[in-house]
Amino acid sequence: MNNINQYYKIKSLFTIALVCIAALLLCSCEKEVDPIPAPDPNNVIAILEKDPQLSSFLAVLDSAGFRPAFKVGGPYTLFAPNNAAVQAYFTSKGYPGGITQLWATTLTITAKRTFVNDMVRDQIVFKNFKADELPAQVFVPRGKTITVSKTGSDIFLNTNIKITRRDISASNAVVHEVDKVIIIP
Repeated sequence: MNNINQYYKIKSLFTIALVCIAALLLCSCEKEVDPIPAPDPNNVIAILEKDPQLSSFLAVLDSAGFRPAFKVGGPYTLFAPNNAAVQAYFTSKGYPGGITQLWATTLTITAKRTFVNDMVRDQIVFKNFKADELPAQVFVPRGKTITVSKTGSDIFLNTNIKITRRDISASNAVVHEVDKVIIIP
């Protein structure tokens, strides 16, 4: 019985010694850690920040927590509603004070985030499309489609949403200003 106890003691000490040696070896290795890439100064957020006609949509992106993703992610096509379109959307939903009024309501945080996410989700396509390259249909992240039609030099989304400014170039996106918020049922 004594030999068995001694065997397990030695085995335990040997195991502990091996674990300690492995830990020392792992800790002593200098491992180079890749730094988080700095956002490109010409990313889609930087473009939106410079454009006063798109400031309301930028505020919506901020409130939804999308700023970090749009700084480094991509490539995107972003159909960015101008300030008048964002204001009209909020007013139609009972929030004429815009994003500020929405966040001041007694709705739960979850309900507020859902409202904002529902507004943003159909403005994004995960591929760069210049206006002249837009196919007849583009897919938004939730699997729904936006139809694209051309009448003369005008381009419309879902029949009644006009692209008012085209091909605003960012390092990780192409932005098209639109005159309405895109909501796909």
